[in-house]
Amino acid sequence: MVGQQQESLARMNTIELSGIWDFGYQPEIDTRGVPALLAASQFTATMPVPAWWDDQIDRLRTTAVWPLTRFNPLHRPIAYPTCGNPPDATLPNLFGCGWYRTSFDLPAGATAGCVTLHVGGASVDLWCWLNGEYIGYHRGHATAFDLPLDRAARDGTNELILAASNLRTADSFGCDQRGQHAYSGGLHRPVSVHVTGPVRIASLYVRADDADPDGLVWRLEVTGPDGQAPAAGFEADWMLSTRDGKRLGSGVARLKGSLSEWKTGRFGMRPWSDRDPVLYEARVRVRVAGRDSDACAQPFGLRRMRQDGTRLLLNGTPVYLRGHCEHHYYPLTCTAPTDVETYRNNIRVLKGLGFNWLRFHTWIPSEEYMQAADELGMLIQVEPAPPCASRTEQEWLDIFRACRRHPSVVIYCGGNEEALDPPLIELLAQRAALLRQHVPDGLFNPMEALRGVEYFWAYAPMEEMIRSMPDPEGMALEPYPHHVGRLNRLKEFSDCFGQYSWAQLSYGSVHADIRMVEERLRDYERPCLTHELGILANFLDLDLEHRYTGTRIGPDLYTACRAHLSGKGLLDKARRYYRGSCLMMRTIRKHNVEAARKVTRLTGYDMLGATDQHWHRTGYPCGVLNEFFELKPGESESDVRRYNGESVLLECRDIPQAWNFYSGDTFRTGIRVSLFGPEPLAQGTLEWTLADESGCVRLRGDRKCAGIPNGAITPLGIVEVQLPTVESPATLVLTVRLTGGSYALDNAWRLYVFPRGQWSGVAAVAQDALADAWRPALPALRSWQDRAAAKDLPRVVTVLDGETLAFLHGGGDVLLLGHAPFASQEINFQGATTGRPTGHRGLLVNDHPALAGFPHSGGMEWQFFSMMEKGASVLFEDGRLPFDPIIEVIPCYKNILRQAAVFEMRVDQGRLLVCSLTMKPEDPAAAWLLGRFLDYMAGAAFQPRKAVTAEALAAYMGADTGLQALAGTDQALDPSVARRGKKDQTL
Repeated sequence: MVGQQQESLARMNTIELSGIWDFGYQPEIDTRGVPALLAASQFTATMPVPAWWDDQIDRLRTTAVWPLTRFNPLHRPIAYPTCGNPPDATLPNLFGCGWYRTSFDLPAGATAGCVTLHVGGASVDLWCWLNGEYIGYHRGHATAFDLPLDRAARDGTNELILAASNLRTADSFGCDQRGQHAYSGGLHRPVSVHVTGPVRIASLYVRADDADPDGLVWRLEVTGPDGQAPAAGFEADWMLSTRDGKRLGSGVARLKGSLSEWKTGRFGMRPWSDRDPVLYEARVRVRVAGRDSDACAQPFGLRRMRQDGTRLLLNGTPVYLRGHCEHHYYPLTCTAPTDVETYRNNIRVLKGLGFNWLRFHTWIPSEEYMQAADELGMLIQVEPAPPCASRTEQEWLDIFRACRRHPSVVIYCGGNEEALDPPLIELLAQRAALLRQHVPDGLFNPMEALRGVEYFWAYAPMEEMIRSMPDPEGMALEPYPHHVGRLNRLKEFSDCFGQYSWAQLSYGSVHADIRMVEERLRDYERPCLTHELGILANFLDLDLEHRYTGTRIGPDLYTACRAHLSGKGLLDKARRYYRGSCLMMRTIRKHNVEAARKVTRLTGYDMLGATDQHWHRTGYPCGVLNEFFELKPGESESDVRRYNGESVLLECRDIPQAWNFYSGDTFRTGIRVSLFGPEPLAQGTLEWTLADESGCVRLRGDRKCAGIPNGAITPLGIVEVQLPTVESPATLVLTVRLTGGSYALDNAWRLYVFPRGQWSGVAAVAQDALADAWRPALPALRSWQDRAAAKDLPRVVTVLDGETLAFLHGGGDVLLLGHAPFASQEINFQGATTGRPTGHRGLLVNDHPALAGFPHSGGMEWQFFSMMEKGASVLFEDGRLPFDPIIEVIPCYKNILRQAAVFEMRVDQGRLLVCSLTMKPEDPAAAWLLGRFLDYMAGAAFQPRKAVTAEALAAYMGADTGLQALAGTDQALDPSVARRGKKDQTL
């Protein structure tokens, strides 16, 4: 009996091949076939396995390999300024085919069973030879894979040669093969040989039984020698246990063939969810003729995600997916870490901010990443690398088998933003059918952003595009442009959609038309997860530069930004630029996410982003967190959870951007709740307070709520209040709270209240800039009235002309409400799209007597909304004007332009104050600020520090200056593209 046990153990043996291998290299091979086996004399170097080549470059420098090496042909050093759509950041990574050679010993009798090579990871293609005989080829780098060695294996010593190539680039570039880690090559995960009996376990998959609420379905895939079906029947001992080893159930299944299924009960197991990620362990031991042949054990979570109309249900409960768009950026390691603790720490941070979903943008997470998600309750969507058409069925099967074991992986997506023409749609239909066959509990999302259905990228008028379609008859232009036929075909095999929302929740999120999105989504009839919400941008944090020192990526991104700032004389402002841009980001992001939560036909979003992803477009600061998973200035976990939590309270007015009010105005808003917790709320209390920033409550109210359903947006009532009388501008905070049952929710918004004064100046100020509409809105300004009585008035103009220059030259004071004749650039509240070198990153509001009393935190929040829209910034790039801004426009660090929205200067004997913001009479903030400017100019504090001559200003008149239009991004419904008159080029 003892002898039999020893024989059984010997037949389930793993031979680890990690260590130093002989290494050879070729800069070029023909990837269309099997490369010629490298001669033994050409293995002139050594290479660790596992390892990336680029972490081992010093090992190659003194070998015969080094003169042959070539490196990433697309590499360019990072330098600013740049323009257009910047390329991804790169490194000079080794490019070619690496040849690996080692040997291993097989015990006597091993070849009577199955001998299998397991490769944990190779980039991107691999060929295998054993004892000089060609074994086979594996295409794709997304997952681990196995190759049977049986036909060439022999007892005793065996020579193994593997060739790993990163030369196939055209169809392998997902986010794990782009940026600084692009062309990373090598055997980068452990390699081993597995010796089993005549039946080898290839895959174990356990899932909930849809036909039996108390049942499980076990699926076991096995092979015999050389990957063939087993020659005889076998038995499978199965067992379920808790993670600490307590047995829940066990039994024996008598099976035959390569694929077997059997059913068992659930043995009282609790379901796995993002709220309660309980895990168990499933074990199977295969016996042939009474002898152990192979065994496996893996974690198991009992969960079921399914479509229910336009909702997603997790274990029967509605769930709202709050996602991070995972781009594969690892600043310390460049390539993905291989320790599970890194992912545990990152997921804990994301969970703390309310995220419960990861969308892996065109890459497949590692086993360690999925393990951490299983343990901590993070849902996952996986996507293969583009283009979808080049992904073979085997690559999809590899992905299915690797991911279906993990309860965290719930959605399988066809790709990202690829044009959905009829051939691709039919290919996706085949992949959906393959998913139904191999992962019955997985959901299929055909594509992230339905390009070719709801929008196009094109450079031709819409009519021409439609005529060139292979299926123009399916195109509808009313009530909105979309391809009805393609959408209907997608609905036939799709469980959910990564829907684009027509840029309303990305490029144009500040002006999101919720009703329009709601109405158009009616046609989709599936759960919709809005694609890449946000895409906002902040400035770069130069304080992180030192943390890249000694890393493979290196500090070049930050060094280039520092050099660019120094060249512009602005390096001392870098930290304030960063903090001011973060203020703008968190202001717009909160509005952006809340807008998404107001759409009843959306069931989630992937945010771009939760973290910064700097390989993309040579710098991509888009996150709530920086690339080290640290909160940015002004952010707090509780504030982010207010809008990014499982359930969210929503303020619902028709014009949510209008937060400026006059003293005594009536503020009125509906309050709704997007409730996605464990159960409905039977009875609750809605409370609200209006407090100043010190926390002193001015007004409060409450009401009872009942019968609030789970998985829906429900009105809770109206908050209506007369705003208090104030003598100076005040910032008030409206806080709402909903408590009851297991819920304790709150949210808050800032209101800016300004005094309501009466203008009582002199008729002499009735100029173009101060038309009749302005006078009732302006506060009473004693000092201005005193000067008016003395007829010592500044001139208020909208254009600086010759007559005004003469007035300045003679000692007059001028307030210019406009930008002419200076070179200027359009600005708006939305700011720039991250990664692009155009647009602004917020405002830098300096402490200055001209702004005394105006409420601000050093930057841009909603009090500036109306003034920023259709506003302008004056550019100081030609060097003729002294740059001393009062309100500065924060530039993009990739193309720094010195620009200001409010500034002043002495002009000969006179003084000039310029405001190029949009000053509307109906905006209380603009009215008060205009009055503040006039009051400032009437006082002794009006002493500009910088000077220019009237002659220098005269040089601008008639010159080729003027207002530069906003630059577009990718022409995917970017509003700035429409402003350039190209609206017909995109849907």
